[in-house]
Amino acid sequence: MKEAGVYIHIPFCKSRCQYCDFNTSARLETFIPNYCLNLVKEIQISSRIFQKECSIGSIYFGGGTPSYLPANCIQAVIQAIQDSFNVSSQAEISMEANPADIIPSKAAIWHAAGINRLSIGMQSAQNVELKMLGRRHRFKEVVQAVNILRTAGIENYNLDLMFGLPHQNMQSWQGSVTKALDLAPTHLSFYALTVEEGTPLAAEIQTNILPTPDEDLAAEMYEWAMDFLAEQGFEQYEISNWAKKDEVDYRCQHNILYWRNRDYLGFGAAAHSHVGDQRWENGTRVPEYIQMLSRFSENKKVNFPLPWFETCTKLTSAEDMGETAMMGLRLVEEGLRDDLFQERFGKSLFEVYKEQINELVRLGLLEVVEGEAHAIRLTKRGRLLGNQVFMRFLMD
Repeated sequence: MKEAGVYIHIPFCKSRCQYCDFNTSARLETFIPNYCLNLVKEIQISSRIFQKECSIGSIYFGGGTPSYLPANCIQAVIQAIQDSFNVSSQAEISMEANPADIIPSKAAIWHAAGINRLSIGMQSAQNVELKMLGRRHRFKEVVQAVNILRTAGIENYNLDLMFGLPHQNMQSWQGSVTKALDLAPTHLSFYALTVEEGTPLAAEIQTNILPTPDEDLAAEMYEWAMDFLAEQGFEQYEISNWAKKDEVDYRCQHNILYWRNRDYLGFGAAAHSHVGDQRWENGTRVPEYIQMLSRFSENKKVNFPLPWFETCTKLTSAEDMGETAMMGLRLVEEGLRDDLFQERFGKSLFEVYKEQINELVRLGLLEVVEGEAHAIRLTKRGRLLGNQVFMRFLMD
């Protein structure tokens, strides 16, 4: 039985952020009870296929805004996973949360349900930036949220921050990072703003209401963060993620599973799954997802693929290798390990990607790590140009 992760997609938000183009639904509260019921049903049905194949080492609630849901819905979904699958007693159970949703009554239920890690969408310590992003919290609520979590017994929490924002300067960015560290997080995630077409933020930039983000300044912000967090006792283990150096491993175990291109089962509208060389995605629209699950009889024979899948594909070996290389190179220290690559594909990555590796090393974007774990990893410059490096492994 191989270890896998479980991803739960919660596509509901109280309000939609200015920059968001994810599959989320604002002001559709009436769907939430039925969505949760059918999410549990999907987990139970899928376990009839995968229960004997997968043991669960991590559970991750993403969205959308999972913390927006009634806490008993989250509790019911966790219970369904534990009842339907072999879940490790040491499983990491993470949930993304908006600071405005973190109240004592919810936090107590989350902790009792087994959630042992929160990822808090702080984004900035500057209220003017939070307002510009359309966030429904202000910095004081982040401080309150952290105190509530500690009181509830959840002491492992990540803070998400964004950089490269319109009007943001180096001073405001450094201020946000410093205030985040004052909250004693075990983990930090920093993401450059991506302006997606069709979002309100993109419209404001196109009409000159807001200035176009400065990409050079964003790169300087990222470089500063890499140096500063190293001085503060944080290890950058992935391009966008830092974990506190400690006897406890504070790296996000569920996301490491993604970056090593391991198996995971996704449940909910628009959730993606990956088992072996199979990839599939559930339908994206919430009403149709609920309808499909509601119609599926509990006694009906379960056949793969299931009716609510929107896509289901089998990767070729070359596609699987390319994905594995691209994801593994996101791991800053570990990199793409040759022993794991050979274990999976029966070939050395130095044989398969000899040309690409030689070229990227020559350009100063990759380095070869010798020793027991023979690997390749991004240089500091390579982290700034990661997408260009990754494409070299997908094109050939």
